[in-house]
Amino acid sequence: MDNAISSHEPTPEERHRAARAVAGQAKDANELRELLAMLGLSPAEGRAPVPRPRRQPANRTLTIPELTEFFQRATAPA
Repeated sequence: MDNAISSHEPTPEERHRAARAVAGQAKDANELRELLAMLGLSPAEGRAPVPRPRRQPANRTLTIPELTEFFQRATAPA
């Protein structure tokens, strides 16, 4: 089994959730500061709302270029 540490960089949302989880378990402000520092997180990451990526509506009308690209990808040889 490979025990290598993943090189995955956490997303802003993951960092926000981690900071919030630590804040919920810390006994006091000093402990919170220390734990966040150990994890490379800042207190601001726990406070700031994380903007969610905007998704396109599921049932929207495709433009001609989008429709053409869709069909080209769908019919392209693998």
